[in-house]
Amino acid sequence: MLGWDELVETFKRVTNLPAVYKDVSYDEWVDKIPWKDGPVAKNVPTGTTFRDNFRGWWRVYHDDLLQRDMKWIEQVNPGRVTVENWMRQTGYDGTQKQLLKNMEDR
Repeated sequence: MLGWDELVETFKRVTNLPAVYKDVSYDEWVDKIPWKDGPVAKNVPTGTTFRDNFRGWWRVYHDDLLQRDMKWIEQVNPGRVTVENWMRQTGYDGTQKQLLKNMEDR
């Protein structure tokens, strides 16, 4: 579990880039994504759009609807990596990367 303030501070420490947390609505967030109204699956052009697909994910995480049993998580994954360690191990530098892979990417 990681709060927004801790994420901002970790991001700044690892990347040496400025950062702030801004609480925005789903529509504000998704409206910044150029492909928001395109299909999630390129081979199903009339299928679910990115906008519709991520609406539920947004509610779960933005509204903190998911309850986590951290004691159990730590028991089954005692070596779990902190966000800072993950950023450093993967060379995370704050640049935007593709969020999802599609069939073309395998």
